[in-house]
Formats: sequence, structure tokens, C-alpha cells
Amino acid sequence: MLQLDSMKQILDKAMELSNQPLLFSFDPNTVSPDSLVLLGVPEKVAGRFINYRKSGASFRVKSDIMKVYGFPEDIYTSLLSFINLPDSISKSVKNPETRLDINLTDEQALVSCANIDVALAKRIISYRQLLGGFIHESQLAEVYGITSDMQSRVEACVFIRKGFTPKKVRINKADENTLKTHPYISDALAFDILRYREVVGSVNSTEELAGFKSANTADFEKLISYLDFAN
Repeated sequence: MLQLDSMKQILDKAMELSNQPLLFSFDPNTVSPDSLVLLGVPEKVAGRFINYRKSGASFRVKSDIMKVYGFPEDIYTSLLSFINLPDSISKSVKNPETRLDINLTDEQALVSCANIDVALAKRIISYRQLLGGFIHESQLAEVYGITSDMQSRVEACVFIRKGFTPKKVRINKADENTLKTHPYISDALAFDILRYREVVGSVNSTEELAGFKSANTADFEKLISYLDFAN
């Protein structure tokens, strides 16, 4: 009987341990949903975490994790020492007068100010042109090849002019190539817009566009700011 009791205690302990989170160092910008669950994050919250990242957002400091809706504060506290991000970012450029307008600056100014290579600076400018202008610094995370550290250095050097209005896509006039070229318009959505215009005449509102199955993407909310529905 004693041996049976001991075995039961061992099994009970094993079951208890199997329900405990497995703690390890991780980068919130690359961690997988399965790894988040292992760390103790509820599965639904892990899904929102990944969707938040897919929307173009990035995590620059540890506390950014709490921007994910419903992320449990107690789990955040337990993970603090395992998050591969700084507690805060020291801005190297504090005087607004020395910062660059991200929507007007050129490649060389970015290279000098943010200490990035010319290739990345060119990609930032090219992406700005494709977008029609940056409306939020977080969009820098969408530039190919940029790391969270590079993004932080660029953000420390730039600003977005108050009241800036991006160049908009005339959704009811733009041709197929213009539609497809915009980073937030997929080929499928461009096709659906063109076919809808042929049949109905025009897309008249955000709500109307939201009804397209091809618009059901993480980019849709960002796309709205770049659309002009005028006929």
C-alpha cells in the first residue's frame, strides 16, 4: 500500500508540473503561438498576440506586450526577466528641431541620423512612396529587412508632421496596377474592386468594401486611411 501511495504522489506531481508554464527567453517579435502557450499565455490571447504582430505592430520594449488586448498582467510579470527586449529606449535625438520629417527626408539624411545602411534607407523611401506616406511610425516595421533595433533608431530621428494627409488611392478610378501596387491591397482585393465597379458602378464606403471577402485581412484597418471613395 505504501508503494502505491508513493506512486500516486509521483503521478500527481507529474500532472501538476505538466500544467505549469515552461519559462524560457523569447523575442516577442518572432515567438510562435505554440511557444506563447508553453510560456503560460492563454491560447486565445496568444492568437491575438500574433494577429497584433501581423497588423504591422512591433514590440520595442518589454511593456509593449501589454498593448495586446487581454494580456494577463500576472503572466507579463512572470515573464519579465525572459523577454529579450529592453525595459526602455533611450532616444538619441531629443530636440524636435533636429529630427527629420519621415515623409520628406531623403536617404542620406536617414543614413546619417539613424546610423543605418544605404540599402535600408532606400527601402524606407521606396516603401513610403508605395504607401503614399507614413501615417504612423509603427509602419516602419513593414519595411523589408528592418530589425526592432533599426526601427528604434529611425524613430528616434524622425517625426510625422501633425495633420499630414497621405496620398490616397482613388478606389473608383484607379487601374489594376495602381491598386495592386499599394502594400495594403492584395491582388485578390484589387480584382474584386475592379469587378465590383464593372457590375455595380462604384464602391461608396468603407462599410461596403468591408463586405468583400478579400478585404478580411489584417491590413484592412490600415488601408482605410489611404482610400478616396470619390467618383
